[in-house]
Amino acid sequence: MLHTNLHIYPSNLKNESRLFKEANTLLDHNLVKKIIAVGLKDNSTSKTETRRKNFKIIRINIRTIFKQNFLQFLFQYFFFSSNCIY
Repeated sequence: MLHTNLHIYPSNLKNESRLFKEANTLLDHNLVKKIIAVGLKDNSTSKTETRRKNFKIIRINIRTIFKQNFLQFLFQYFFFSSNCIY
């Protein structure tokens, strides 16, 4: 029985070559039926993207509260994680 594989990344998933290689390997060897990768939406990315038939990327909008610094990163990670859980 094959299942859906979920990957959650705190990035925009534009250049995640390791994730793409892992996903392709899992699908090529019929270890999973479907892969969903969840990442962050920014101005240069689309909300959804289909990499191949059973590999979909979903990006979540995160509001920017502070200028780019460590505190903003913590807030983004917190909101990203809470959106993925609920």
